[in-house]
Amino acid sequence: MVPLACYLQLILTAVFFSFFICLFKSNKNGLPRNWPFLGMSPMFILINLRRLPDKIAELLERNEGTFLLKGPWFSDVDMLVTSDPANVHYVTTKNFWNYPKGPESKQLFDFLGNTLFNMDFDEWTSVRKITNSYLKHQQFHRFVNEVIVDNVNKGLIPVLEHVAAQGLVVDLQDLFKRYTYDAAWKITTGYSPNSLSIDFPEVPFINAIDDACEASFNRHLLPGSLWRLKRWLQLGTEKKLSAARKTLHDVAAKYLLMKTEELKKAGEKQFKEDDAETFDALRYCMLNIRELVETTFPAEEVVRDNIISLTFAAYDTSAPTLSWLFWLLSENPHVEAKIKEELHNNFSKKWQLSSKEELRKLVRIIMSGYAIGRMTSVWGDDCLEFRPERWIDEKGTLKYETPAKFFIFNAGPRTCLGKEVALTMLKAAAATIVYNYDIQVAETRLATPKSSIILQMKNGMRVRLKRNA
Repeated sequence: MVPLACYLQLILTAVFFSFFICLFKSNKNGLPRNWPFLGMSPMFILINLRRLPDKIAELLERNEGTFLLKGPWFSDVDMLVTSDPANVHYVTTKNFWNYPKGPESKQLFDFLGNTLFNMDFDEWTSVRKITNSYLKHQQFHRFVNEVIVDNVNKGLIPVLEHVAAQGLVVDLQDLFKRYTYDAAWKITTGYSPNSLSIDFPEVPFINAIDDACEASFNRHLLPGSLWRLKRWLQLGTEKKLSAARKTLHDVAAKYLLMKTEELKKAGEKQFKEDDAETFDALRYCMLNIRELVETTFPAEEVVRDNIISLTFAAYDTSAPTLSWLFWLLSENPHVEAKIKEELHNNFSKKWQLSSKEELRKLVRIIMSGYAIGRMTSVWGDDCLEFRPERWIDEKGTLKYETPAKFFIFNAGPRTCLGKEVALTMLKAAAATIVYNYDIQVAETRLATPKSSIILQMKNGMRVRLKRNA
């Protein structure tokens, strides 16, 4: 009887696991099973949470760039996921006004407040108009170049020299956060927080932004009723978000008060054409407040939210970009060698950044920029290879790719206004480091993305620096 009982147990176990596997088995296109009541998204997200961007990219590759992810029956959160440049162009450019972000965007990204990120229609048009007039101003470009040159020479290089001389291990991602934060905050408010120093002081604003991005990412994964319950009960990431929002508001309010006092002392004088030092975004907003508040929101709230969002836009995307760049260079030393050779052929032996001339209820639609960059149908069979030369033509000039294909700075009317600022910060830091230092990764673990709306490295990037001979 005992052997028979054992056989029956084994048979039942095999049947159970076979049934279990069949339930979870995807269809022929790799799409997750559409469960009764639950739909596709909850189980799909739960199973693939640790590698969600890559899994979405795989599904898009197998489904010709577009698939429908069904949400729970009771939640009304069906999502059309696409990486097809034709669809991206249609949504972001050709039929832009038919695809607003909607009120849900402001709920998911409430830490960014009443800004371009969360606006639609007339309010969006009004705020973008004044933001664009500032960013297109000739004096703004002089101001940005002066800020970045100063930030590299007085902030980045001294820290790099200290780290290299002492043989220290440093988290390159943290260093880049401080570099871009100092530059972004100076451009936005006119004041530098000086977070990039050899003692690496605690920076509440950076920590708050990281917590807010993580919480916003989690909101995307949960039904609205569930994350609102978490917010009401102050649980998990929602508790961290509440604290982060207060920190962001307090820091912004501090600098808003400083600028108010500064303007009072100056008699609210207008900008001098030859004085780029006075051309920060906060001063510009305050002196043009009547245009800025054609929206229905209180003036002080609009200015505060714009301080936060402009800093976020300039800093929190550039820092991860630099981190991933240097990780790719560490994995592709032949590419780093080519860049180093090019820099040494074009600049003096003891080069440092010295002048601006050296810088130049419907289905929701999710456009995956991460997946677009990994689609063989878009970029060819070598899309996963790190080949910077793919961007250079036979004449040695940069190739142009449509924004719907190269979706890094968005496309259409919502194209990133600060694109040139971001590229200037990136080039200044990357050229300075590659020219002057060799980087050795201190840990061999695989770099993985953090669960956030920004593609940060989960564990940072710990490296050692060695001064070039």
